[in-house]
Amino acid sequence: MVLELYLIRHTKPAVVRGICYGQTDLEPAASFQKEFARLSTHLPDTFDRVYSSPLKRCTRLAQRLSKSPIWDDRLMEMDFGTWEMKAWHDIPKEQLEPWMGDFVNVAVPGGESFEQLISRSLSALEEIIEQSASQVAVVSHAGVIRSFLGHFLKMNPQNYFDIQVDYGGVSKVSVEGHYHRIYYINRI
Repeated sequence: MVLELYLIRHTKPAVVRGICYGQTDLEPAASFQKEFARLSTHLPDTFDRVYSSPLKRCTRLAQRLSKSPIWDDRLMEMDFGTWEMKAWHDIPKEQLEPWMGDFVNVAVPGGESFEQLISRSLSALEEIIEQSASQVAVVSHAGVIRSFLGHFLKMNPQNYFDIQVDYGGVSKVSVEGHYHRIYYINRI
C-alpha cells in the first residue's frame, strides 16, 4: 500500500518575532483563517488519519482536517528548556555559543538537543508509516518536519536547517515499504 504523507507546519503563532518558543503552548495568530484557506489548496479533501502535536498552534489546524486527530507528544517542537519565551538576544552567550556550535548534539539548558528531537520524532514517523492508511496528515513544527524530510533525503542532521519550512507550509511524501518519493517541500 502506498502512503501519501502530508507534512504540515502550523500557521503563524501569536508571538512577537525574535522569541524562543519551542514547546510553549501558543495560540495561532489572528491570521489563522486566511493561512488555513491558503494551505488547504495543497491538501486532499479528506485524510484517513491526522496526527498532530498537542500544542495549540497545531491542534486548531488538525481539528479543521479531522474530527478525531491523533495527538502525539513526540510531534512537539524542540524543548528549549530555560530559553522558552526569552528573546534570542537575551540568552547568555556562554549558553548560546556552545549550542550554536553543535546544536545537533548539545542540549539546551533544561531542554533537549536536536538529536533528541530527531530520535523521538522519527519513532513517531515509523509508527505512522506502519499504520494501514493511504492519506495521512501530520500537523507539526519546523524541527519535526525537518527531521522527517532530512531522514527521507538521507541528509546529515547538521544540514537539516537548509530545508525551508514556513508557517503553513505543506510537504508531500509518498511511502511504500522502504521506498519513498518526495513530491514537494514547503508549498505555501
